[in-house]
Amino acid sequence: MLPQRELQATPFFNEFLRPDGLHWGVNAYAHDGARHLGDLRIWRRRTRPNFDDDDLAVLRMVYPALVQALARSTALGASTAMTPRDALADRLVRCAALSRREAEVTALVCEGFADKDIARALGIGFTTVRTHLAAAFRKLGCDGRSRLSHRVSQLPLH
Repeated sequence: MLPQRELQATPFFNEFLRPDGLHWGVNAYAHDGARHLGDLRIWRRRTRPNFDDDDLAVLRMVYPALVQALARSTALGASTAMTPRDALADRLVRCAALSRREAEVTALVCEGFADKDIARALGIGFTTVRTHLAAAFRKLGCDGRSRLSHRVSQLPLH
């Protein structure tokens, strides 16, 4: 759990949450034992109370269903088309001259993942995420996550 004071010092909070008036958050990371399936993020405005034990108890009750649903959707998606994240990473490799790993990190940044979440999702170290992100910033001429996401959205679709 990241204390609120530390969260407020992050670029994620200041660039993504604060502009939308979001303040309190809780994340449920779904794992099937071997791999990260996804996560559920719930955010509240500052004017609402922080999540309490009752809220977290409800989340714990629905967590098994979340994991099962994500595992089913992952299994179904594996036999069909490429995921949007993979398609974006491929496009970043082709159009922006990023390495495959830089492209994967950038795609997760564009989805709003924090660096620690990216490290967990890709099975790499936190500092490695920062290294890949710095390279992506340099190659795309950006100085922040918001500008990076905007620049990526401007890339050609093919």
